Amino acid sequence: MRIKFRITAICLISFLGLIHSYVAAQDVSAPTEVDTALEDLVSGSATRSDTIARLSDLPRETVVSGLVEALETNRELTQNDRLKTFVYNVLRQHKAGSTDDGYQQLLAGLDDPVVRTLCVIALVEAPPERRGKTVLKLLEFLDNTDFELGTHVVRTLGRFGDASLAALPAIESIFANEDVNQRYRLASAKSMLQIGGAGRALALFESSNASGRQAALYALVRFVGETEHRYGIVSARDRKEFEQELVDFVLASLASPERNVRATALEVLPELLSTVLIVGESKETYALNPEISRALADMSANDPDEGLRSQAADMLDNFQTQLSDDSAIDRWERIQSRLNVGE
Repeated sequence: MRIKFRITAICLISFLGLIHSYVAAQDVSAPTEVDTALEDLVSGSATRSDTIARLSDLPRETVVSGLVEALETNRELTQNDRLKTFVYNVLRQHKAGSTDDGYQQLLAGLDDPVVRTLCVIALVEAPPERRGKTVLKLLEFLDNTDFELGTHVVRTLGRFGDASLAALPAIESIFANEDVNQRYRLASAKSMLQIGGAGRALALFESSNASGRQAALYALVRFVGETEHRYGIVSARDRKEFEQELVDFVLASLASPERNVRATALEVLPELLSTVLIVGESKETYALNPEISRALADMSANDPDEGLRSQAADMLDNFQTQLSDDSAIDRWERIQSRLNVGE
């Protein structure tokens, strides 16, 4: 009897242990920092700024996984557009596109018009192995009707570089469309440079209308200014060839029959052509690039707009003055030295 009781007791204890283990496994753990921060936001006891500050103290992966889980389980977040937008904005800030669960959440979020634009922006962090899939998905939202969304789509595609080659024809079509706004055309022009390279883009810029050429000039400024080592994105092409194409395009724009194009070309010339303003092998032989000098001299004498004539004359005088300014020459030589590394 005692043995039977002992066996029964052992079985009972084991059974209770199994139940305890099961309950412990199923039990929802104490709210995480992310859960608590969101609960305080939803209840109104914390502001958005407070919530962002609290989340910024946590590891990125913790924040992203916590927010993804909250979107899956908290109906109040998904049914309140303002809260949902806030959560996706935080996902963007924490580079959710670079994590597995964050990437999948952003991809799914593209189907929600409320957060679609945020997802497009955040997906710029997608790792290289996922960019092909991302490009195909983003192409679904690349059209000529929603200019705001389209601008962000082409920006993200441009950041992917040649991984977005499949999207290049569509982006070129947007740039060529005179009915889209200038911001959209500018973003498209820059993406064309980033994806297809300067040679292909410049050829299309040459045949564009006045507003397209203006967009191209501003896009070139951003492209050149943001490119690592200035021309890193076009490393497949010879830098000198690109520089000459750039000179040809800017100087042709200075001679455009459209005043706005000439004004834009004059505005961006010092920045776009800074590396080719001076020719010569040493300080003793340095001279102003004759092509640029002739173009500015012609503009200062013959442009039909008095204001542009004056600006061209002032710019030419300023460039000539720089030739006798040792500090300006030193800056130019430092730029050349940096550009020539690896050549």
